[in-house]
This record gives sequence, C-alpha cells and structure tokens, in this order.
Amino acid sequence: MTPSFSGKVLKNYDIPIGKFSEIGIQDEGCPSGMVPIMKIKSNQQRNINSFSKSHSKNFRKLDAIYPHYHYATLFPSLEKGGYHGAQAFISLENPAVSAEQFSMAQIWVQSGPNGHAALNSIQAGWGVHPGIYNDTLTRFTAYWTADNYRDTGCFNILCSGFVQVHPSIFLGAPYRNTSIYQGQLFVTDIMISQDKTSGHWWLIVHNLTKIGYWPKEILPQLSNEANFVQFGSMTHTTDSRSPPMGNGRFPNDNLSESSSFTQMKTINSSYIEDDIDFSFQTYVSSKACYNVDFLGDQGPDYLQTMVFGGPGGLCGI
Repeated sequence: MTPSFSGKVLKNYDIPIGKFSEIGIQDEGCPSGMVPIMKIKSNQQRNINSFSKSHSKNFRKLDAIYPHYHYATLFPSLEKGGYHGAQAFISLENPAVSAEQFSMAQIWVQSGPNGHAALNSIQAGWGVHPGIYNDTLTRFTAYWTADNYRDTGCFNILCSGFVQVHPSIFLGAPYRNTSIYQGQLFVTDIMISQDKTSGHWWLIVHNLTKIGYWPKEILPQLSNEANFVQFGSMTHTTDSRSPPMGNGRFPNDNLSESSSFTQMKTINSSYIEDDIDFSFQTYVSSKACYNVDFLGDQGPDYLQTMVFGGPGGLCGI
C-alpha cells in the first residue's frame, strides 16, 4: 500500500531549527515482512482502556464540558475544509507529569460536525503519558476515532486501525533526546498526509519517512478531505493540579527559551503544501497556567512559527 507520493529514507541529520532525535530500533530494524509492535504489560491494560475512552474531545472550548483538559492551540478561524493534511516541526520536550496526568504536543486533522457523534479525528505528535507507557519518557504518540471518542479508536495501535509499515520506527517509541532550556533544541517532524490515489491517511516523520497509515474505510468523514486542522498542546489531570505544558515555561519570542511549532503547513485541495497564515487564531483554555503565541514568518529556517507552554498548576476545570 505504498502511497503515490514519494518518500526518502530516514537520515539522522541536523537542520537550523535543531537536531532530530533518534527514535525506534537501531540498525536495520525488523526482518523483511515484519514490523515492530510496542509490548504492553498486563498491568497497563486497564489504564490504556480507561484513557482511550476518556481521551479529550479536543475541539476548542470543550474543556469546560470535559473537566481537567487544557489546551493551547492554533486553528483556522473558518472551518472551510479542503485540507488533505498538515505538517510541522515540533520541539521535543519532557514535561514533568505524575501517574494520573499527561502532556502532549500534536497536530489534529479532523472532519465531521463539531462535537457530533460522526466526528472523525487523527492526531499525531509526542506525548508524556504514564497511564499508557508506564514511564515518563517522551514518546511518539498518535490517536484516532471515527465516532467522537465513543466506541472507536485508540492510542497508537492498541486497537485495530493503524497499519504499521516501517521496520524500525513505531508508534510508542521513545525519543532518545529532548530539548535543553537555553541549550540544544531537539525536534521531531510530524506530517499527516492523505494519499490522493488511495485516500488513506499516512503518518510521516523525519525526511518523509513513511511510518504507516489509517485506511480511509475506518474514517468515513475523512475519506475525501478534512474540514479542520489544529496545531498545539493539551494536558490532562485527574486531580486539581494540572501538569506542565511544553518545557513548563510561558512562551516568548526567543525560541531557545520556548517550546515551538515551526514550518507549520497545511496540504490544500490540490494536495500542495501551503504555509499557514494569520487567518489562523489561537486558543488558550487557562491563561493562568498556559499560553500560546503565533509569531508568523520567522525567516527561511523557521517559516510560520508558534510558541506555547506553561507551568500548569491550579488551572480550574
């Protein structure tokens, strides 16, 4: 099921934004015809089932309905549709979370009525999620649902749906490096892209490396296009104190001090990448705890850039 668009082989290379962190099985990976699958210990399965079903509905302004979820995001002011994907470089962070919390940074690609049972959503980026992974490492994380998180979908490949094809990079894999405040910045390049020929939605990382795909058949509202994309971060807690977001600091325009999304793009109705523009707007659910700022074009290395983050704390419901 190779997509119609071209792809390259993963290289451990550096770009002006920062260094790519190594991820996945080293050397050649799995033997031909086999793919890596993250093992789940039996004592994790209960947490996984619970988190998958209670995973945030993630549209803006729904955090008041689903308590203790918080967001700092950027999204188009009009849900005009015609999207066939989205892409960004995301700084890799390791926020401190407890066993009952998680903190993530990701891209959303969605279609269907807002808040309706028919909502289809694909999400991909990094997450620190002890309830799923049984540790506090920063890991390659994705999620999907075809019915607004009711009965379908899950994280990674914890249910049938996502088709893994890469022999060494897999969902749930830990990133070996994360960014250092005012020091070395590590990034991951995340793309969700619909193949024009098959209609499947591909997950692609560093240097156009194809990890796998979500078949269009399991996402009927996304079979032709997406009507909404979103970039940003989300946190969740089961108690009164919310975890940090990004590097745990409020953002500013100094990228060595702020968590960031750079080179943010959407894939338009002609299957061509477009830089996002100021028709996108920001949303922050609790400015006492988090913030986000769209900086616009920051030059040829960074292009369209957003900074985000915050310490968390008593953020309200």
